[in-house]
Amino acid sequence: MLAGATIVPRTAFETQLMETQQVSSGWPTYQYNSQNTGYIQGATVPLETETTSTYRIGKKIFPEAGCVVSNGHLYIGTYGGSLRSYDLAQQEEQWQFKTSEDIYSTPAIAGGSAYIGSGDGSFYSLDTETGEREWRYRNGYPVNNSPTVSESAVYLTVEAGSGNGSVVALGTGTGDELWRFDTNTTMESSPALADGVLYVGDGYYAEASADMSYIRAIQASDGSEIWRAKNPLGEENSYSSFSTPVVSGSTVYVTVGEARGEKGYVLAYDTETGTEQWRYTTENPTNKSPAVGDDTVYVGDWFGRAYALSAEDGSERWVNQLADKYGSLRGAPVVAENGVFFGNHALDKDSGSLIDTIGPGSVLNQSALTGGTLYYPNSGTIHIIGDAATVSETKTTTAEPAESELDSQQSEDEQGTTEAAADDSGGIPVLNRFGDDNESLGLGIGALGLLGGSGYLAYRQSNDDSEDQRGDQQYD
Repeated sequence: MLAGATIVPRTAFETQLMETQQVSSGWPTYQYNSQNTGYIQGATVPLETETTSTYRIGKKIFPEAGCVVSNGHLYIGTYGGSLRSYDLAQQEEQWQFKTSEDIYSTPAIAGGSAYIGSGDGSFYSLDTETGEREWRYRNGYPVNNSPTVSESAVYLTVEAGSGNGSVVALGTGTGDELWRFDTNTTMESSPALADGVLYVGDGYYAEASADMSYIRAIQASDGSEIWRAKNPLGEENSYSSFSTPVVSGSTVYVTVGEARGEKGYVLAYDTETGTEQWRYTTENPTNKSPAVGDDTVYVGDWFGRAYALSAEDGSERWVNQLADKYGSLRGAPVVAENGVFFGNHALDKDSGSLIDTIGPGSVLNQSALTGGTLYYPNSGTIHIIGDAATVSETKTTTAEPAESELDSQQSEDEQGTTEAAADDSGGIPVLNRFGDDNESLGLGIGALGLLGGSGYLAYRQSNDDSEDQRGDQQYD
């Protein structure tokens, strides 16, 4: 066994936990499923098509955050704090739910509910038909990572101040906290769920001990730790963070990189024991999430280099330096049968050569895929390429509510508590205090978060007293 891996006895798995999302079609969660593979077997995107349409949101989208698609609707969170639902067939916005801070993560759709976290310190469950709030979990600090959902629980990684991270399980129907596992480190990645086990990586900053940073396997039923493996960067760097893990077969894949260094690793661990199976050193730092399909691990780094590695032994299959033309790879790759996509760039899976740049623009942000359609965000627009698109452009028509329509504020936030929906809650229940000017503010804070979460958290802590009341206001 690799030095640094600790084995904790495993308890019996709970059979009622679901291994994948309970959604009949689409791309319902970050990287498609609860294992975060980013791969739909049999999906083919038309590489030469004029069948495109656009959904103009009018608000910027965080580059690492993606849209999800479920039952004919597209869902996306934005700077300015709104979650939008867009009807693909009717080409019109169905509803928007407004929080009081920016949304940096990808929503999850399961069982008729949309789950999303916000920079306002809360995590929300919404009715997918109406956008009305079902319940709200108050963390007290920004909830900026994407959720993972089973039939009975929603799993989150959250922080309560710099270096005080936790993995939390909430009941899907009530939002009640089922259990909490404290890592006492920073949390910048989302969990993966497979066979009743959660896999999650954390990170550390200069003020924290590198000995505290691990990738872990946690029992999904009760939050007990099964195994953990230490961050391999050790004391080499003052800031390092694991990516969101990917589970394929009996292996969990993850990246870890030096924010102030020159290298990163792609790592493979045995799901049962936590034993390191292989590691690959990237030429530039990375903690970007990989995708896994056709026995290949695909990943990008912070300086625009795309990699394909053997899933079995980590040997290099190809490398493509996209940054010379297109800039940094911001989102995780998406794998179809006829190519691997970084944003709207289709690369040949065998050689890594650029096949085509699909649709308008040159974008390397997080994309999504359904059977014959690619969806990718570019600034304030979602581009829809392929079967689900039409040749006409579409625009949002939902009017922003006036401040005069808001009810009075409710009680103060209390960390770790859940609030059920009020009987009169509407589909757009929360005022964005900063209005449209919040786009520029969100960009600045987002950059702080990318450079080091402690800067973002310092901003949050300085504004807690004034922000605790936000997000409680309801429409009639």
